[in-house]
Amino acid sequence: MKILCKNCEEFKERCGRGLCKKCYMKEYWIENREELKKRSKNWWISNPERKSGYDKKYRIKNPEYNKEWNAKNPTYCNEWRVRNPEKVREYSLRRRINGIVEKGVITQIVSANILKYGIMTCEACEGTCKDNYHIDNIIPISKSGNNYYDNLQILCANCNHRKFIDIKDYR
Repeated sequence: MKILCKNCEEFKERCGRGLCKKCYMKEYWIENREELKKRSKNWWISNPERKSGYDKKYRIKNPEYNKEWNAKNPTYCNEWRVRNPEKVREYSLRRRINGIVEKGVITQIVSANILKYGIMTCEACEGTCKDNYHIDNIIPISKSGNNYYDNLQILCANCNHRKFIDIKDYR
């Protein structure tokens, strides 16, 4: 049944107290603000995986948000490093332990690829890549991979970017 809403003075479906649903919910929120905030906060705390999913969707829909936040908080990264020195040290050690790929290993990989295919070839798409090839970690360093011969493969730039940090062995 449609009625004249007391607040917005439009003919809409009746919800309660002589108000339409939109106006009724506004009033309800104003009257119960503190209780609703507590419930909401408790729900987010008890469902962290769902919260991270909602946050990720929000950041995708609103790419300007990160730029605005970074502009408002220019020193946050440095402050975080000061507050979390053990995490910074752990990250830098993990990167340093794995180091860079040695020159002899690169030569072995290139030689093996040329012996296998006859010309420099991408392991994923099997297309030729004379100049534009990447030496890729099968298990990425970020996922406790290493730079030994057994963990490396040759991919073209497109396949390597498409693979991102997935664990895929195309050999």
